[in-house]
Amino acid sequence: MSEIIRLERVPDYCQRYHFDCMNDLVTLVDYSLVQKMKLELMSFGFYAVILKESHEGPLTYGLTKYNYQNGSMIFVEPDQIFGADGGIVEEPQGYALLFSANLFRSVNTAIAGMIKEAPFFSYDCNEALQLSSSELGAALSCFTNIANELKQPFDNHTYQIVVANILTLFGHCQRCYDRQYSEQKVINNELYNKFRKVIEDYYAEGMAEKMGLPSVQYCARKLGLTPNYFGDMIKRISGRSAKEQIQQVTIENVKALLLDRSLNISEVAYKTGFKYPHHLSRVFKKMTGVSPFTYRRKMLREMY
Repeated sequence: MSEIIRLERVPDYCQRYHFDCMNDLVTLVDYSLVQKMKLELMSFGFYAVILKESHEGPLTYGLTKYNYQNGSMIFVEPDQIFGADGGIVEEPQGYALLFSANLFRSVNTAIAGMIKEAPFFSYDCNEALQLSSSELGAALSCFTNIANELKQPFDNHTYQIVVANILTLFGHCQRCYDRQYSEQKVINNELYNKFRKVIEDYYAEGMAEKMGLPSVQYCARKLGLTPNYFGDMIKRISGRSAKEQIQQVTIENVKALLLDRSLNISEVAYKTGFKYPHHLSRVFKKMTGVSPFTYRRKMLREMY
């Protein structure tokens, strides 16, 4: 992997790639203004919303690589690794909205906190937003409004108007993500079934006894998703968090083992990934309303 270029401030990006910096806290970059652009792995000290209308080859985004389709938008948070490992893009097309967190603090401290909570910035690996033609038009309209405002003489209203347009852009993006989730419902249902199989295989192969309870991170990695995106997908499909779903499958395995008279409660706990029997008892009672001992006694009485 090539050296990762660290760019702390918005002007640093503009200087490195020879763009005019419209403002130290926020600027809009038009990639069509350059004939060629060197691809590099970068890490920012600011936020970036990048719309690329053309790109050849895979991009690194967080922990993995993926093919960046035309009309895709991605959201890069500070300290995220982004870019490509060497090469040149001929006549690049698209835009980048670059802004510091201080832009929002200068307008309203509460609004600054909204940026950290924006879900699109938490998808820290490879989930890009795929825009329809109308969605692309809405995004470009926000970009145009921001650029036009930054071209005006700076006054006390400049940052407020720019931030208002960025928030409007975020509103459009959230609507796009909701649409994208809806269209991917069938795919997500397939992923949900694969998720269930990941946990079942985890127990069937005896991994719980060696590695403990299956984690959200483990399941997401097995499915090739980021934990945040995976968690949102499970929540939307099942109404439960990924952690709750893992606990549900875990308790199903516990119930099966409790019917084996040769195993005591402690052995059941260790076989299903719990470090301590009392941890199993607490989770089991929360999920079923009764203790493992009470459940075992009731079920064995009914069976025999």
